[in-house]
Amino acid sequence: MKILLLLFSLALGAVVQSMLGSWETLGMAKIPMMLSITIYYALNRSQGMMLAAGGLGGFIKDALGMTELGMSSLIFCSIGLFLNRFQGDLFGNRLITMVWLGIISSVIVVTVTSGVLISLQLTDITFISFLARLAGTCILAAICVPLVGKVLEYFDYMLGVGVGSSSHAEDLF
Repeated sequence: MKILLLLFSLALGAVVQSMLGSWETLGMAKIPMMLSITIYYALNRSQGMMLAAGGLGGFIKDALGMTELGMSSLIFCSIGLFLNRFQGDLFGNRLITMVWLGIISSVIVVTVTSGVLISLQLTDITFISFLARLAGTCILAAICVPLVGKVLEYFDYMLGVGVGSSSHAEDLF
């Protein structure tokens, strides 16, 4: 059931992300749906489920965008591993925690992605464009990560999956 919920969440996130597209007023930033799902799974599930969420979510994000396939998966899994390591020390389902984790994670994602694309000469982004995209992504992440967290928490509640069951063997593949 947990794997089906993950796949459903990623499919729903992909649909929402592709329908909303990029926001020109926010520096062409896109809503970080896949990152939000990865953060939720990093704070509330086992390492295996989080890696599945980060890997598949990153692949979907790359497929919907113009980045090289696999780059976002690596970044999402790295962020997820770090958050999953400290999941017991963080107040995972608190609004302020979700907002700050979304902002910090989006700064990492945008900075690393832009740096790699610039170094490979796959994009011609100016510093002002980078800052606008970074600010826009931070704003969207501050809104999106807590909302997605609450929606996924509601899905868990309605299906009887239970939040925070990260050490159970049924979380693993």
